[in-house]
Amino acid sequence: MCGKPFSYKPAYLTEYWKKYGKDPIYCSIPCSAAGRRADTEAKSTFVCLQCGKANPMKRYEGTGRTVYYRAQKFCNVKCKADWQRAQAKERFDAGDLTRRVKRGYIVVRIPTGPGELRREMLEHRYVMEQFLGRPLLPTETVHHRRAFDKTCNDLENLELRTGNHGPGGAIEDIIPWCLEMLTLYPQFITTTQREALARLAESG
Repeated sequence: MCGKPFSYKPAYLTEYWKKYGKDPIYCSIPCSAAGRRADTEAKSTFVCLQCGKANPMKRYEGTGRTVYYRAQKFCNVKCKADWQRAQAKERFDAGDLTRRVKRGYIVVRIPTGPGELRREMLEHRYVMEQFLGRPLLPTETVHHRRAFDKTCNDLENLELRTGNHGPGGAIEDIIPWCLEMLTLYPQFITTTQREALARLAESG
């Protein structure tokens, strides 16, 4: 503590070794008290897992001694929530989705950013959005080909439809009809539509 050299009688060192199994590290009782206080303060400080800030641990007194809450890992509720969101996002990106069954359909939890409300969506709609590379339009619905198995959300069991879920038409059936209309009525194709078709043809 003070940095001064010190020595003890051999008999004292022998007893000290028997009791503690090591050499003394303090030269006097005042240095021992100061050193122990500093050691306690160091041990009762934690580093927040989210922001990296050092904070004193919570203390509980009134039982005749001071007890520290050594399981504390975060500065406050916000840091804990941000850390949990980051962990959830990491697991989500790795393909570990949190699922639950609701009315026969699988619902997945989508991680959100700080300050945003928790978001959930039907897994078959999420799978289709990932396949399309964009959010579904308000006019688009996703139908299970095997209606009896609504928990199977493999892409081959899903069908993208336009219109209402019941009477809507399957995209795979509508595309041939659209091509037929373009062939029968080329006079009605606008310049903008022609340019879009040309870009589509170039992209393969």
